Amino acid sequence: MDARILARFTCVGVIALVSAAAFGQPKDPVKEAKDERLATSDRVRAVERAWQTDKTREARREDLKSILWIQRSAVVVRVRCLELLMDDPGDTDHADTRSMLRLMVPTEGDFAVLEALCRIIERERWPEFAGPLVRSYSRFVVSRPDDERPERRALAALAGARPVEELVYEVFSTPATGTGQQRDREDKARSAAWELLGRLDKSGAKRKALIEQAAAAPSDDPMLQNVRFAATELRAIPLTASQLTWVGQIRESAAKSPEWMTELRAALAACATEHLADLRLRHLEPIRWASLHQPDWLRADRPALLSQLHARLKGRTIYQRTQGDTTSEAVSERLSTYESRLTWADLLSMLVIDVAVRTPGLAETLWDHVERDLKDRTTELGGLISADGGGFKAVLYPPRGTARTGDRRFVASDDMLAAGALALAHYHFHAQSVDNADYAGPGPGDMEYADDQGRLCLVYTPVRRGVLNVDYYQAGGVRIDLGTITAATK
Repeated sequence: MDARILARFTCVGVIALVSAAAFGQPKDPVKEAKDERLATSDRVRAVERAWQTDKTREARREDLKSILWIQRSAVVVRVRCLELLMDDPGDTDHADTRSMLRLMVPTEGDFAVLEALCRIIERERWPEFAGPLVRSYSRFVVSRPDDERPERRALAALAGARPVEELVYEVFSTPATGTGQQRDREDKARSAAWELLGRLDKSGAKRKALIEQAAAAPSDDPMLQNVRFAATELRAIPLTASQLTWVGQIRESAAKSPEWMTELRAALAACATEHLADLRLRHLEPIRWASLHQPDWLRADRPALLSQLHARLKGRTIYQRTQGDTTSEAVSERLSTYESRLTWADLLSMLVIDVAVRTPGLAETLWDHVERDLKDRTTELGGLISADGGGFKAVLYPPRGTARTGDRRFVASDDMLAAGALALAHYHFHAQSVDNADYAGPGPGDMEYADDQGRLCLVYTPVRRGVLNVDYYQAGGVRIDLGTITAATK
């Protein structure tokens, strides 16, 4: 294009822009309210102008809702939208606003906005918000203790004279009735309720009482059937959503292996009542195995089991973790540090684990797995330790390709979790090199896994060729070095 013609077009464009500004061409208040380059006060005024336009009331509501949905936007801008929507006399019983807020509450990421939402729910006491509040409350927030969360205050208002935990359990125990997305939201609320109760009712005692109160009422709901199965047949309450899934897998596996369930019932019947007071899902397989192969352990009291465990561990070489994602202070891996926190069933489980670790031939199988792990830089490898007659076997379950997040993290696949319903323990390797002693022992992520899954866990670390250091860990921060095992290598 000729330079003179281009210059003429440019001038015309500039003149048009200047003319528009001079004659006060109206700006779009919705766009201004969403414009992060503008001052917050200007954006608030834009929200108020958006509410005063000559659009229909429904259109103006949709404009404000589109602004309110933007989580990265300034709090005062979003809260002003919320105030205008709530003050709308045309929204009978706040029906449209309530519908939007039910979708917002579970995923709202700005705590100040969440505070505003919860204040409204606390004031209005809308019962349908129990599920959304539970979903939000189930998200762990480091900076806010559970008893200071706004969701708890709102739930307390909905619960009235009842404890909050009872209302949360009601969310869990109410079967989903919707379809499509509504059904999905209700199912998510139920899973979140159990996850939240894992924090509010750490021991499971309150849930056990609630389950027993309702045990006589018939139900064809799978979730309720699973928790009742856990309470009555397994004598142990799942503490997290992951453990609730595990109960369902145990139930399915036990139906296919009725002899396992028969042996477990007999083993539990042989235990002293006081020894089962703090029973967890992780204890079931050790108790069953011991009843068949070490029945004297079931009859032993806690001091006797502790004495046996000390005797077994005496003199073993311990490798202290010194590198990686550890705290500034060294974490003890000795039995004496944790013995006061270990229940009778914990001690029996550790004895069974120690037998499993030293099953003839197992070290060689594990070293073969280590060789594979040393060559694989995309993930840590791991799998299941399961009973095999009187001994034990290790089966590797490599993560799927999409779950491989690097050479310092193990991800348990769905296949592994489903296949391991009746397994003794989960294991993985810290095998970034043959001489990896500095990384021997579980890291913080491993301990979180034990808390969530509720499993007996082992981490194997090569300290030199053919020699593996073995660390046991479980929920509650317990981590104990079991010494080393040696494999015959080629």
